[in-house]
Amino acid sequence: VDLSAVFADKFKGGSGVASLAVYSVVNTVASNPGISQVQILIDGQPKPDFAGAVDLSKPLSFDAKTIGGEKLNP
Repeated sequence: VDLSAVFADKFKGGSGVASLAVYSVVNTVASNPGISQVQILIDGQPKPDFAGAVDLSKPLSFDAKTIGGEKLNP
């Protein structure tokens, strides 16, 4: 998933909100059949982290604990 630099640059939340923001995207995409991991890019480029709180150096998997829910079966 390629996010705009505006998304990263304008972010003002703490580490918990950063995790929520990233995993809201990851969990939504990874809920689709055939997708188990999501790589987050910023303006087409890999970044080491988001807001210094979420490791973006590797693809991320669905994580229900981060958003307090569970994976839905379509």
